[in-house]
Amino acid sequence: MARRKFSVGDEVRANEKAPGDYEDRKGVVRECVPESQYGVAFAPMEGNASFGYLYSWLLDLVARAA
Repeated sequence: MARRKFSVGDEVRANEKAPGDYEDRKGVVRECVPESQYGVAFAPMEGNASFGYLYSWLLDLVARAA
């Protein structure tokens, strides 16, 4: 089994490869799903989704969960 890049509770930021609605937004990993995807809860922003499923290569670690 492959090791996950992020864990539930990790703070992440969507990088420049992420779709425009998510780019440079901070969020918290809430769910790990198959195929290197993560469910991330983002701070609400007008006109933008507050939750999304993104691949690991679209995310950068900000802080590890305690």
